[in-house]
Amino acid sequence: TVVIDGTGEGVLVSHGDQGGGYSLYVEEGRLHLAYNEYGVLHETDAGPLAPGAHVVVLAAEAEKGLRWSFTVSVD
Repeated sequence: TVVIDGTGEGVLVSHGDQGGGYSLYVEEGRLHLAYNEYGVLHETDAGPLAPGAHVVVLAAEAEKGLRWSFTVSVD
């Protein structure tokens, strides 16, 4: 969980290594989630952020077979 003021850009949270990982970031006023699945990059545009402060939550849940399920929520 992170509180942002709505005016900045950059990485909110990231985790991983050369084999895989994820990054949640703000770019040009939009929230993005990128996930590296052992060399295959998946990117999701989670949508624009309205002006003002926001609470952003990234929840990760481990599944069978080295898989993950991510949920992004705002406010």
